Amino acid sequence: LLVALALVLLFPVLHRSVYRPMVRLPACTSSENSSLTSDSYTVDVLEAKIGRPAWTPDAVTKANETLEALGFVVVRNLLAGEDVAALREYFKEDRNHSKYGSASIIAPNRRHHFKLDPFDERQVARRLEALGLQRPEHVDASECEAPGCSWSASDGFIPQIMPPHSSLVEIASIFVHPQAAAQFLHPDTTYKKGDVRFVSVFIALQNITEEMGPLRLVPRSHRCQTLTEDGESMAMPLPLSAGSAVLMDSRTIHGGGNHTGNLSRGVFYFTWAEPASEGAKHLQTGATYALRKSLWGRTQVPLAAESHEDATSARPPAWTSTDKYLDVRVYDLYATLLRRIALWIPPCR
Repeated sequence: LLVALALVLLFPVLHRSVYRPMVRLPACTSSENSSLTSDSYTVDVLEAKIGRPAWTPDAVTKANETLEALGFVVVRNLLAGEDVAALREYFKEDRNHSKYGSASIIAPNRRHHFKLDPFDERQVARRLEALGLQRPEHVDASECEAPGCSWSASDGFIPQIMPPHSSLVEIASIFVHPQAAAQFLHPDTTYKKGDVRFVSVFIALQNITEEMGPLRLVPRSHRCQTLTEDGESMAMPLPLSAGSAVLMDSRTIHGGGNHTGNLSRGVFYFTWAEPASEGAKHLQTGATYALRKSLWGRTQVPLAAESHEDATSARPPAWTSTDKYLDVRVYDLYATLLRRIALWIPPCR
């Protein structure tokens, strides 16, 4: 009991990645959001000629600018229809989600939040390959270092927005079932000095209508964490078509809606952490970090191929190999604190 109490009291001061001042932000107001239209925050990446997702420089520019200004952007047709159907069917067939490892979620009644493994689950790996985030099984890493490689991560739309050397800190899925209550509005992470940016990508696995309680969020709230008006009146619901996605800054205030429909709504999602820099060296606090422990240090984009040896071999942690300043992984924090506290406790005699 004493150790637990000490841990709670001393947690903010024992570790430099935790004890950092919050960033002071102005209060949110609704005046700037009243004129927003769907066209102003939506990008469509469907290539009509080939019938599959593609991208143009203009779409990349708009997505980056909108994400920076509003804290989110809607990307239509990010994942092709056959990929969406295959992924939803996979989750439907394998009902034993406990094998993936569950993650915490707000308003958990009638919500399932489970972690995924792109090195062990073929259906997950195939979808990440389609998005340009994971190297296909038939492509050898050494071959792609040479000119003329037939595969490139830059073929996907997300890698155009994601800074090089970013790492995935969440790979998971959420299913919300009928009669699920709405979540209260919240940001996923706090805003402290020295944090790297997190961006989450939520891909709809079916059409999400208003009655299914879609994601609702407060535009620009990644820059104004204190609400001065009723948050619900400022929040916008974002219905999505199957395969479309919401890209959201993790500091944006959001929450799932009240599900009054008859069909469960599911999303496949992942979150990336940008690489460290001189001014931003730390992982954010507050996130659920829905990532299996075995994946930490192995999720720098592009991920290794699903069945290649290097997917399971010992590899240096992404946080220390490329991002030399981001030297504390989340699941190490508590162990570090316990070790430091243990040094202060006299040994039992």
